[in-house]
Amino acid sequence: MMTAARSMTFFGVYLLLIGIPQVLFPQAFYSAFQVPTPSDHTAFILASVTIALGFYYIICAAHEVTIFYQASVVGRLFVSSMAFYSVMNGMAAPTIIPHFAIEFVSALMTGWLLWGEGHSPVPLPPRSRGGKDRHARPAPPEPESEAERQRALDADRALMVAESARIARNSRMMRHASRPSATTD
Repeated sequence: MMTAARSMTFFGVYLLLIGIPQVLFPQAFYSAFQVPTPSDHTAFILASVTIALGFYYIICAAHEVTIFYQASVVGRLFVSSMAFYSVMNGMAAPTIIPHFAIEFVSALMTGWLLWGEGHSPVPLPPRSRGGKDRHARPAPPEPESEAERQRALDADRALMVAESARIARNSRMMRHASRPSATTD
């Protein structure tokens, strides 16, 4: 069965398969796609970034980092849309369309698989997930009787007194430490 993690692994491997040849054999890679080999360093740097992203995708899939999957759906849809836009406006060669079509379809597939697993296909702020902050500490249970309520209040007062004493002690130590000491030579 295909999962979002597996789709991320496949996309990571795909990035490695297109990044490594660009670094090792740039002339052969670009001639295969009928694109002139760039003469500056930007193609090498972008190929290196592609390899790094491939590793990120594989590692995040191995550790099931769902928020990364969700962010990648948005990012991959944006990048592939910008690539299609650049081809339509003559800023890029049409030979890049197959690569970005794969990226676009795989982003849609990852989003669909996330949705099928019960996750949002896009990252949402923590508070918008069912109205709860998933990082918040759960509230202590309400006391059931008046005696329990009084014990809880007494415990809170004892904690406040202890904290006040600690602050006062630290304040005295700080005042004492800041006084000039009389040293004899």
